[in-house]
Amino acid sequence: MESVYRFNWCRASCIALIFLFSKNLFSASTQTWKLESSFLKYERKKEVIFSSGNVRIKNKNFLIQSDEATFFRNENKISAKGNVLITDGTTTVKCKNAIYHTDKDTAFMEDVYIEQKPFFIFGKKVQKQKENFFVKDGYITTCDKIPPHYRIAASKIFLKPDDHITLKSVFLKFGKVPVLWLPYWWQKIGERKWDISLRLGYSSRYGSITKVRFIWYFSKSFKTILINDYFSKLGWGKGIEFVLRKKDVSTNFYAYHIKEKTGINNFNLKYSHWQTTKGFLFQTHMEYQKYSDFNWDFRREEVSVLKPAYLLSRISLSKTNDNLYFRISGYRNETWNYTQNKYIADDVLAPEIYFYLKPLSLKFLKLDAVLNHRRIYKPAYGYYNYTNFSSGYFRILKNFKLTKFAIFYPKLGLKKEKIQNVGTDNYHFHELLLRIKPSKNFYFDATHILNRKFNRKATTNILYLKDELHFSRTTVYQNTSYDFNRSTEPFKNRLGEISTKITIRTKPRFYFLHKFSPSKKRTTYWEAEASAEYFSTRITKSYLEKDHINLFQTLKFSASKWHIKLKGRFYFKYSNFDINKKSFTEKEIVIKRNLHCWDMLFKFLLRKDRKEAWLLFNISAFPDRIFGIYRDYKEDGWSFRRKVE
Repeated sequence: MESVYRFNWCRASCIALIFLFSKNLFSASTQTWKLESSFLKYERKKEVIFSSGNVRIKNKNFLIQSDEATFFRNENKISAKGNVLITDGTTTVKCKNAIYHTDKDTAFMEDVYIEQKPFFIFGKKVQKQKENFFVKDGYITTCDKIPPHYRIAASKIFLKPDDHITLKSVFLKFGKVPVLWLPYWWQKIGERKWDISLRLGYSSRYGSITKVRFIWYFSKSFKTILINDYFSKLGWGKGIEFVLRKKDVSTNFYAYHIKEKTGINNFNLKYSHWQTTKGFLFQTHMEYQKYSDFNWDFRREEVSVLKPAYLLSRISLSKTNDNLYFRISGYRNETWNYTQNKYIADDVLAPEIYFYLKPLSLKFLKLDAVLNHRRIYKPAYGYYNYTNFSSGYFRILKNFKLTKFAIFYPKLGLKKEKIQNVGTDNYHFHELLLRIKPSKNFYFDATHILNRKFNRKATTNILYLKDELHFSRTTVYQNTSYDFNRSTEPFKNRLGEISTKITIRTKPRFYFLHKFSPSKKRTTYWEAEASAEYFSTRITKSYLEKDHINLFQTLKFSASKWHIKLKGRFYFKYSNFDINKKSFTEKEIVIKRNLHCWDMLFKFLLRKDRKEAWLLFNISAFPDRIFGIYRDYKEDGWSFRRKVE
């Protein structure tokens, strides 16, 4: 008669058996395993244990959960069925059935769902060998919907958790529609040691373009970028970049060189560094550039203005806290002079010492102070030799509540300026603000600003007037100024531009801005706008644009997952209201598609200085990997871009 031991407590949530003896349940294993289930049966003769109901089998790093499980002690095998969940480190596996060999640490599974963040992997049949997974006829995705919005299907998938995934015979599918095929795909998981960025394109100036960036991550804070470019009309360009980013330190070194087929050498060398220590901030930047026509075009996405071939250096050391700010800084810029065949300094500040005592509260008042010394060389401003500038001021600050409705804010101070070979000037200055606020819906400001040399006429002597009125959902704002230094001129010349702005916060929202010049006796500028959730219309008119107005129109709307924005600018004569194709001077079309796990962006932009189009795709789980096609109509060029930070 077969010996059978049964354990069955129907009302118990679970029962646990812990095998602590050396020859335990799994004879080839030296680990301690724990079994929990609602029902358990042990057949001693066959060395088989049957369990069912909330089955949990676990050791230190491994867990199997299922509806049923059978243990074959002689074969070192576990057979789990029904809602199987296997957790091993950072990898979670769900499947219908699983057979696990404890001695070999291998498993065979059916109808498998593997979660290896940020990926989800599906397969009909999957084999596990230690920590690695082999999937046949499956797919991966970063979409957690079932079925997923997109998938990357492959005949064979290999997963090494927390390391990488490889796929063979790959199809990219949106829904069930295949849109791309690749023979092979490799994807790093977790922290990357290296990466490659590839950009292909064409332009009328450079010809065919291939830009390759190989990035090696020595650590999370330090990486090296090797640059290798090819331009069919120019030649090969090569460079290197070192980037260090830490909490208190940042260093960047960049070098790039290309020798054109015409023999022209283009070179750019750049080094920058900043570091904080014990409350001090140290910053420096040095750059050398030769033949910058190429460099300007090549790097125009990174810089706004580059001069001709030049040398540049900047350095700064600063200290700041709640009471003061102190800085020592300087810069030097030298530009190549083709006539003299050498570099000539054209902008030098060496050094500048700046000290600012932040507003300091004493018993009855506040005060602040500034001291500044500069040594400057700027031929463009007439300083053909190094010239010393020194200046400083201190101010007394105090607020006075005159009445329930009036507050007085005076700022009084003395200023001293000294320019080498010119002399010393002493000033006294003030900024006196009187605010009258009879209610929370209205206030009126009168501010007098005076800056006067001792025993001389004031260089600045202006009264600024401003008021703001709120009622219902409407705000009216007005401001102007009066110049006392023009007291001998007609009254209209003493008044500054009078601005009036009316805002109505309703749906739709309206505002109107009007500027009037008393001296010219005319409106110098006005604009009006109406905006709501789906549209915005703005009209502007300046007296400098005779008989013409600008009309800016924006439309925004959504359809399901699509978000669309249309913007346009019309510039036309208002006398005959002639809006035609030529008057349509600017346009912008933006179409976005967000589908849970991926984004699509289409953008078309047309202005006088730019005409370009973008088509971008991005998987949400990988924001640093943006695939896109870019078209530059002005330069007659296009490029395929893959962004890598």
